[in-house]
Amino acid sequence: MSPWMLRRAVALAAILTLVLPGLAAADTAAADGDAVTAGNQSTVDMGTVRPGGVFTLDVDLQLACDGAVHAAAGAVIDVTAASIAVPGDGSVDVTPGRITVPATWPAAGEPCPVDAAPVTSDVPVHLAVTAPTIEGMNRIVTVEFALAPAEGVTGSPAVRIVVDVQEPPLADTTPPVLAGVPGTLTAVTSGAGATVSWPGPTATDDTDPNPVVGCAPASGSLFPVGTTTVTCTATDASGNAASASFDVIVSRQTVRRLRAVFLHPANHEVLFLWGEGRLPVRLAVLAGHELLGPEAIDAPTLRVEGLVSCERGAAAQVTSGAGTFAWSHGTWYLRLAGDALGVGCWRLTAVVDGASPASITVRVVDQHWPHRRAC
Repeated sequence: MSPWMLRRAVALAAILTLVLPGLAAADTAAADGDAVTAGNQSTVDMGTVRPGGVFTLDVDLQLACDGAVHAAAGAVIDVTAASIAVPGDGSVDVTPGRITVPATWPAAGEPCPVDAAPVTSDVPVHLAVTAPTIEGMNRIVTVEFALAPAEGVTGSPAVRIVVDVQEPPLADTTPPVLAGVPGTLTAVTSGAGATVSWPGPTATDDTDPNPVVGCAPASGSLFPVGTTTVTCTATDASGNAASASFDVIVSRQTVRRLRAVFLHPANHEVLFLWGEGRLPVRLAVLAGHELLGPEAIDAPTLRVEGLVSCERGAAAQVTSGAGTFAWSHGTWYLRLAGDALGVGCWRLTAVVDGASPASITVRVVDQHWPHRRAC
């Protein structure tokens, strides 16, 4: 329901004043003595009320001393409803109010002091208004008040109530639908934390075309080592919210020390007929005492270098890649093509995770001419 609004409708000059909540001044009508006229009324805008809805309004009266004709000092004036006009099948239940004339009021025929303060009713008139059941805009309820005794006052103040009768819009209770919330994110750091970013989630809503989406902590934040839960929330204009969470796991970077061992061939002469057959090469890769297979490392590769001589530390004159190892029977295995090597000295180097933790030098001789040396 829209907030009730109060507004001034008319501003006249009078003696008996209708005072409504929220109004800073009174509606008045000029007359000699403590009197009011029928035109002395205020308008109250109650905003929107549902059909058949009930709202209440308290109306205070204010009596100001003026002129030489007055209500009797000490008199108690009852304020009731003289007439009620309600549209359709609406109704108004009136609880009478009361105003007491001060005992210090001037006697009849004596003028009122210029600075005499007005008197507010002891008990306000209480109105309980039932709105019509048929919808309509600017429906008007009018209540005219009667004063008794009325000696010293004439006319009747009235209140005019304006209300829009209509069903309020259905409350939006459906939360937005989140999309694009990431799963668990991981990061590695050598420091105290890592900056982690992700594409922002989106949301759709059945009434709000632009629900607000945010994550806490936000994308691009510095996440400490450990597990941090990120919660993303979408909120629509009605305050409905939907949330989803994911974890960001930051671990410390560890330097893995790998070593590789050639199981075959060993570091010695190899009788191998140049240009024919294949040379089997087996390799073991370890971290400490743990043998590392394909679940722990990428497959190693083999680099072959033809040496200028068979002396220790001889320079390479030809370098080529000889293929990628495959995991077989608990070791890394590769069959080196016969035409990859010739008679002479060769350096075989294993490349693991971009590093070269192992190499051997082999001398290849022609098995038909075992005493022929290439270097």
